[in-house]
Amino acid sequence: MLEIGQLAPAITATDHTGKAFDLAEMRGKKVWLYFYTSPGGKNCTAHACGYRDNLARFTAKGIEIVGLNDRPAAEQREWVEREGLPFRVLSDPDRAIARAYGIWEEGAERYVANNGGGRRPAVLVDEQGKVAMVLPDLMTVEDDLAALGAV
Repeated sequence: MLEIGQLAPAITATDHTGKAFDLAEMRGKKVWLYFYTSPGGKNCTAHACGYRDNLARFTAKGIEIVGLNDRPAAEQREWVEREGLPFRVLSDPDRAIARAYGIWEEGAERYVANNGGGRRPAVLVDEQGKVAMVLPDLMTVEDDLAALGAV
């Protein structure tokens, strides 16, 4: 599991537009990585739209939001566009990123290792690329905003 203060595991992935994303290039910025099970699923969509609707609260603290899921970039793109999500969503098809962040466990059917418990974990990476917060049990936008208050 991740520990506060450790260097965040590297992320190189393709986002929903087909562009390359490299976490190392985000140094100097805070990055809120949130992991979710199903683009288009009712609860995951409500959670993502909560990020959209509260984006100003994150950007006011200098935080960029990045979503991660194991679905193909094209499927993610359709969902992002339909919901008007103003942040990048990365495709992690082999679940290597989720595994590195302790979000996915070998043998789990779903992308997040909560067996459908409705949680969408998040990790806050600081400006130096280190883990600042690990938030394994976020279920609602209100949970995210409460955690944001501690930043």
